[in-house]
Amino acid sequence: MSDNKKSMLCLSIRLHTKSVKKYEDVLKSEYKSTGNNPVSSTTISRSFGNGKVFSLTDLTNRPEWAGETAILTNNKVDISNNSFSKAVAVFKVESGNGKKRFMSLTFGRGDSLLDSVRYINDFGRNVAAKKISGFKVTATDSFQITDRIIQSAKQYVSMQNVGIEALINSQSEFASSISGNFTNGEIETRLHGHDELLKATRFMGWDEVKNDLQYYLNVYLSRATMAGWATRVTKINGGLKQKLDSALTKGMISGRVEYAIAWSTFREVNLLTTTLLKRIPDISPTEQLSWYIKYRQTKDPNYNSDQLSSKIKQTKLVATVEGDQPENIPLYRGILADLVFEKQRYLLYNGKWYQVEQQFYDEIVQKITNIPVCNIELPELKVISDKAGTPHYEDEGSYNIRLANSVIGGTLFDKVNFNAHLGSDFRGPEEPADVITTSRNLFFVKKGNSSAALSHLFLQGLVSAKLLAQGGDW
Repeated sequence: MSDNKKSMLCLSIRLHTKSVKKYEDVLKSEYKSTGNNPVSSTTISRSFGNGKVFSLTDLTNRPEWAGETAILTNNKVDISNNSFSKAVAVFKVESGNGKKRFMSLTFGRGDSLLDSVRYINDFGRNVAAKKISGFKVTATDSFQITDRIIQSAKQYVSMQNVGIEALINSQSEFASSISGNFTNGEIETRLHGHDELLKATRFMGWDEVKNDLQYYLNVYLSRATMAGWATRVTKINGGLKQKLDSALTKGMISGRVEYAIAWSTFREVNLLTTTLLKRIPDISPTEQLSWYIKYRQTKDPNYNSDQLSSKIKQTKLVATVEGDQPENIPLYRGILADLVFEKQRYLLYNGKWYQVEQQFYDEIVQKITNIPVCNIELPELKVISDKAGTPHYEDEGSYNIRLANSVIGGTLFDKVNFNAHLGSDFRGPEEPADVITTSRNLFFVKKGNSSAALSHLFLQGLVSAKLLAQGGDW
């Protein structure tokens, strides 16, 4: 095949750490020449650059559903094993300042050959954020932290694209991947950056790949600034990372830190579990870790954060994908957490700590500070004793009645619903507020016993305000 023959190529690119001194260093130990499952090594043709291809071929596995079809057909259907191969091409690339770095391209499931400790964890996201202008962003994966941690994927499906502002539309939302287009020369390239992985798709020949790798390496190493939406968080390294790990596990043991566990990339898996213990309840990974902590505390009242940190870093998060073998990653990479440490806010995502940008955080604080404070005096919440003499606070309904009677022009609307008209962004019955006054004051009441209740309180006010702003008969 001619070196100059062009086609639409989609390259899955990773940049490896400075600790990689030779091609084989990028591999997991089991796949190295001294490992128990060594890969084949082939030198890349010099016309394509300096590098080697490592591969495993003619691999087989049994489809998960083979047993199910055997049951349904009384073993009359013979399902053969799947056959597959995987490979990774490793290039030695020289940057603009003359430094040599190793970069890799994966094929099939070639990423499973790589040692995840040996690649740069923000390479893909960093390059995509630098090269894709805001209005050319077409899709993003994000994680949002409110009273819960939510991962989501969004993309434009219409011809009209207004950019990143319509995809990342909340100040509690942070982009973990970015997709869009940019032009390098005459050819438009589609980029997708997610943590360490950069996917670059364009019409090109294989002889152009070495120059593209050098280009993306220089983009990563450059001091070019990224847009504000892409710099809301900054990766943390060094000694602070260990302090944050310790604060996190202390919070997990005390129950003062909220966290969740999910697969580190946005994908559907059939089963997600951990290797914490051989015998553990069939529950979610988040619940498994919580259960494990309580179990250890019953066995050892002095169980501490260092022991938990060590256990987490030894444990695997295991995912099963249909038609493939189970995959695993360190459990630590699957933990998502929000932590306040020494008056700064940090996020743990995909095994990396990020500090929330101070300017971004200050802007949020300023917006909250500028919210007008209502000067209407509200009645105190009553403490009532039950028949057994146990004191407790009055219920929400009773308080709303007293509130309506205590404020000037107050009317009780608790549990009074009105239907939103068709054509509205909202459907069905909605409660405008718990109490409304003739001076257009709307009161929403919730007991402050959880962050979820607070979130619902603000959402209730937002929905009501939007419906009232739309006018009509609602």
